[in-house]
Amino acid sequence: MSEWKEYKFSNIGKIVTGKTPRTAISDNYGGKIPFLSPSDDMQTKYVPITARCLTEKGLSEVKNCLIPSNSICVSCIGSDMGKSVITKEPIVTNQQINSIIPSNEFDSNFIYYVMQSKRKEIRFMGGNGTAVPILNKTAFSNLTFFAPSLFDQRRIASILSSLDDKIAVNRRICENLEAQAQALFKHWFIDFAPYKNRKFVESELGIIPLSEISEQITDGVHNSVKDEPNSNYMLLSCKNIVGGVLSKNSYRSISKSTFESLRLRTKLAKGDVLLSSVGTIGEIAIVEEEPINYEFQRSVAIVKPKKTIGTYFLYNALLASKARLQHAAHGAVQQCLFIGDLKKFEVIYSDTEKASRYNETVKPLFEEIANLHQENLRLSSLRDTLLPKLMSGEIKV
Repeated sequence: MSEWKEYKFSNIGKIVTGKTPRTAISDNYGGKIPFLSPSDDMQTKYVPITARCLTEKGLSEVKNCLIPSNSICVSCIGSDMGKSVITKEPIVTNQQINSIIPSNEFDSNFIYYVMQSKRKEIRFMGGNGTAVPILNKTAFSNLTFFAPSLFDQRRIASILSSLDDKIAVNRRICENLEAQAQALFKHWFIDFAPYKNRKFVESELGIIPLSEISEQITDGVHNSVKDEPNSNYMLLSCKNIVGGVLSKNSYRSISKSTFESLRLRTKLAKGDVLLSSVGTIGEIAIVEEEPINYEFQRSVAIVKPKKTIGTYFLYNALLASKARLQHAAHGAVQQCLFIGDLKKFEVIYSDTEKASRYNETVKPLFEEIANLHQENLRLSSLRDTLLPKLMSGEIKV
C-alpha cells in the first residue's frame, strides 16, 4: 500500500461557496438546472431531486458557482452540517454549501468518504451546540485529512461504494413494493371496491375518525428525562423517521427504569405506526421489529391499530392522508399535531372485512420491505465500521 500523506481540503481542488440568485423567483426558478440547499434530502450518496431548479436566467446570476459533475457538496450550516453528496450533473448550490471540485490527483468517491469520516469534526469546527452552527469557507478549506495514492483511493472507495450501491438498490426495491401497496389501496378504497359478489363495482369514499380503527393513540415522553451514558436504552425523536424508515443513527441514552416507565404508558409494540407530530409533520413509519430497547420523545405519535384492521391498512390510510395531516397542524413557532387532533382526524375507510382483506393481501410486500430494511441496517453498520479503518489506513487494501 502506498504512503499516506496529509492534505488540507484546499489541496483537493477548487472550493466554491454557493450563491442564491437575487432577482424575481418567477424569472430564476422553474428551469432544469438543479439548485441544491441543505433543506434538500442530503441523506444519500448522490445529489437528490432538488426542490428547486434554476432557469438559464437564474444561472446567469450565479454562473461562477456552477458545480460540474463528480464534485462533492458539503452542508456547512445548522443541523445538516457535514452532510455531503456527489454531483452527477452540473448544479448550483446556495451559500450554505461549500463544494469541492477535485483535481486529477484525487478520486471523487474517495473524497466523499473523507467527508463522511470527517462529519463530526466538521460539526465541531462549526460550533456544534451553538444556536446556528456554521463553518465558513476559510475554516473549511483548512481542515486536514490523509490520503494514499490515487490507485489506492479508488480501491478504498470501491469497497465502500459496493455497500452503498447495494443499500441504494434495496431502497429502490422498497420504494417499488410500497408503491404497489399504495396503488392497491387507492384502487380498493378510493377508486373502486375490489369486488362484490365476485364482480368489480364502484364504491363511495368513506371516512372515519382515526380513533375508531385504533386501539390507542399516544405520544412519547412529556416530562424531561435524564441521559444515562453508556446505556443500551434509546430515546428517539421525529428526526429518526427518515423516508418511511426508522433510523437509530442518533439518539439519547436513557436508563432502564426510564425506559420501563415509558413503555408502561406507550405500550409500544411491533406493528405500531409512527407519525412525526412536531416540526416536520407527517413522516410515517412502521415498527418492524420488537422494540426491545427504544422509546420516543413527544414529537412522535404512536398509533396502535386494532387487530381487525391491521398495520398495513392503517399505515396506508395515514399515508394517503399525509397532505391533510400537514394541513391540520398548527402553531406559530413550530407546527404540531396534538393527540386530540389525531384522534378526531378522519381517514379513508370502508369496512372491517375489506380492511382486513387488504391487510393480508399486502402483507408479503411489507414483510419483504422489512427484510430489506434490516439488511440495509446491517450493511450500513458494516460500512460505518469499515469507514474509519479504511480511511486511516488501519485496514490494508
